[in-house]
Amino acid sequence: MKLFKTIIPVVVAFVFACLLSSCEYETIKPEPAVVIAPGTVVKFSQSILPIFSKYQCTACHPNTMGLDFNPANAYASLQKVVNTASPASSMFYIQMSSTHNGKTLTPQERANILEWIKEGALNN
Repeated sequence: MKLFKTIIPVVVAFVFACLLSSCEYETIKPEPAVVIAPGTVVKFSQSILPIFSKYQCTACHPNTMGLDFNPANAYASLQKVVNTASPASSMFYIQMSSTHNGKTLTPQERANILEWIKEGALNN
């Protein structure tokens, strides 16, 4: 019985120490704000189209669900999912702003997409 009274506090202390040492906190750092300079024109051919190659979007979207991100068809295909009246609610912007297929765009790329839509989503 005396051994039992000696072991219980040791076991409790050990469990408590394990619980305390297992706590880990990570600081979530906000992404730096990306500001597009006034007067800057975001061009589809230079800023948007290269994203599809960089992230291999054409591997899953050669013509999936009506979306074809191959260079010859990407602009026409995007017109179905771009809302120039409300750029931030465009399905294209929302989808590209989230992690998709394990890939996340850079803050600059997301800002370029939003700005391109705000500018009227031109085929330039």
